[in-house]
Order: sequence, then structure tokens, then C-alpha cells
Amino acid sequence: MKRTAAKVPASPRVPAIESLLWWSLAAAVTAIPLIITTGEDVYRLPKLLLLQAAGIVIFAACAIQTLLLPGRGILKRLAHHRIPVALTVAAVLWTAIATAASTQKTLSLATLTWTASCAAFFLAALALGEGRGVFAAAIPLIAAAINAIMAVLQRLQIWNPFRFQEHMPLRARITALLGNPNDVGGYLLLPLLAALVLAVVHRGRARLIYAVAAAVLAAGLLATATLTALIAFAAAVGVLLFCTSRRMAVATALAAAAVLVILLLFENPVRARLAAVAQQVRTGNLQEASSLRLQSFTAAWLMIRDHPITGVGPGCFGYWYLPYSVLTYGDHPEFIRFAGNFRDVHNDHLQFLATAGLPAYALFLAALWQMARRGWGRAGDDARARFARLFALPGATGIAVLALGHFPFELASTAAVFLYFAALVCAWRPAP
Repeated sequence: MKRTAAKVPASPRVPAIESLLWWSLAAAVTAIPLIITTGEDVYRLPKLLLLQAAGIVIFAACAIQTLLLPGRGILKRLAHHRIPVALTVAAVLWTAIATAASTQKTLSLATLTWTASCAAFFLAALALGEGRGVFAAAIPLIAAAINAIMAVLQRLQIWNPFRFQEHMPLRARITALLGNPNDVGGYLLLPLLAALVLAVVHRGRARLIYAVAAAVLAAGLLATATLTALIAFAAAVGVLLFCTSRRMAVATALAAAAVLVILLLFENPVRARLAAVAQQVRTGNLQEASSLRLQSFTAAWLMIRDHPITGVGPGCFGYWYLPYSVLTYGDHPEFIRFAGNFRDVHNDHLQFLATAGLPAYALFLAALWQMARRGWGRAGDDARARFARLFALPGATGIAVLALGHFPFELASTAAVFLYFAALVCAWRPAP
């Protein structure tokens, strides 16, 4: 009697509509950091509009699919992620409440739309990312590599597609496709961290590919000489060392030490920037050392003092900055010399408190905690779970530190990659 070979069960097919929606999301994540247009706001506005459109359209398509196919609905997976979903819904609801209490409701309505769009983007990524392989974590690296290479070319003055006034400093010309060096540095933080984690998770040729990608992104970050992003990256790598194996931790520590020695001993943009800031601190010029942000921090604190529960209103910091900055002159007469206007605090910790109050900041911390706690424990052999475990705590740490001197949640390019990676972490590794 002949023996017949046992049939290997076929992998379940992904429905065509789900594949279409997933690749639409992947296309949006890739396109948002690359899209620019003509007009007054060349860089930020088109990215913001694309993120809003992608979040609303893809989530709506997922909702329609769920209604038409209740047994195989994409959004039914969200029931397995109750805490992330609850925090997302709470963020939108509280933004609506703060908008109702806002001092300028028209401005706050725009921020409410932004918050709802980001929430839809996150929930869509959470539902769609659950069935994807670890390759999904590499998708944001495509646009990040393009921006990093452009930043390096601009720093080396090899090629720059944009025209600037002759008196503009070289660092201000490091725009990539994002607008300014601070935006580029903040945006590259999470893709660079993801490349490092992917290099740890993989072996063989894939590890080499991701290591090269990490080197390219690191070169882009160094080209911007953005101290806040560099400090945030250093903090994230420090946490990553505790999350990896001892051998990988030693190798990463040695590589980081070598980079630090190079930065301190040889002429480079980062060393020049550190020297300038150190000199300003020694002379007591803290306003210059903080890139004039000390004044916006002080104005934000006064807003928090006057409106601790609901803030001055989502999106209203720029509207109230000048009146509140005048109130700072009594205690800080040195601020009088700086007549500029700040649309954002340049510190998202203070921004949440000043514009939407203590509940908004509590939700922000809770979201970071929910991401970070997925870094506890062991992940086994599953590549997706290993990536999520290694990325969760360093990623949350990096964003928390970056938000101390930047506004990542006000920028579509940075917000998109954060929401995307946070969704993958929650989808691939349930909370312990």
C-alpha cells in the first residue's frame, strides 16, 4: 500500500480588502514624511492633511468592512486591546470637553479634528497590524532613510534642492523634506531605534541590512545636530541596553562609546553645538542656551496656573503666548529683548498641561506607560513579540525625553511614526 504524504495546512488567506487597507496604511506612513507642496507652509501642512485624511478614510473603511462582514470584521480585533482603545477614546472625549471650555473654540475645533484623526489612525494601525509579520516594523525606515540621506547631503553641502538666503546659517539649511533640523532630528528618533531593534531581533544578512539602515539614520540625526533628539536617543539606547542580552548590550555599549569619543575629540556639528551651549550656560545666558524656549516654558506655566483643569484650550497656546509672555517680564526682564512669537511651547509635557489641563497630561502619561510596560518579561521566539518587547520601553523613554524640548505630537511626521510603532507594540505584545 502506498503512503500518501501528509498535507501541510495552508496559511489562512488574508482578505483582499484587508490587504488593500493595510498597504494603504503603509503607503500613508511612507508618504507623510516625504510629501511637500508649494505655498506658505511647504512642509508641515501637507503632512498634517495627509495624516488626517489617511486616519479618517482607513478607519472608516475598516468600520464599513466590519459592518458588512460582522463575523470577520477588522475592528473586532480591537476588543482584545481594551486599555489602548479606552485611552484613545478618552483622549478624544477629553479634547472635546476642553474644546467646549476653550477660550477660543474655533482654534480648539481644529485641534479636536487633529486628535480624532490621530485616534482613528492609531486604531486602524492597531487592528490592521495584528496580523502582519515583523517586516511591518521596517516600513517607516524607507522614508526615514530618504530624509536622513538628504540631511547628510545638505550638511556636507553636496546637494540641496531648496534655495535659502545667503546669510542663513548652514544648520538652518538642514531641512530634508521636513522643514528644519529640529523637526528632522525628532522625526528620525523612532525609526533609528526601530532599525537597531530589528538588527538585534534578526540574524545573518537581515541583521547586516538593518545595521546599515541604522548607520544611515544615525548619520542623518548627527547631521541635524539637534541636541534634544540626541539626548532622547541616548536615553532610549541606554534603556535598550538593559532590555537586550548581555552580549548585545556590551557590543552596543562599545559602539556608543566609540561614537561618543568621536563626537568629543573631532570637529563635527554636534561638538560645536555642545560647546556653544556650554559657553552660554557658563555665562548665565540660559535663554540662549535653551534656544529661547525658557520664555515659552514660563508663559506656559502661567497658563497652567490660571487654567489647571481644562487649560486655555486645545491649540490655543500660540493665541495666548504674547499676552502671557508680557507677564513674565517682571520676574525675567531679560525676556524683553526677545520679541518672537511661539505657536507651540516646544515642550509637549507643558503643552498638554497648558492647553488641555491635568486630565490631558494624565492621559499622555498613561499612554506612555501602557507602551512601556509591554517591555517587561520575556517574549519567546516570536520575532514580532521580541521586537515589541525590546522597542516598547526604549521607545516610550525616547518620546518622553524628546517631548521635554520639542513638540512631536504637533507634527504629523513624528506623530505618524509614533502612532504606528505604538500600535504595532500593542498589537504584537499584550500587556503583562
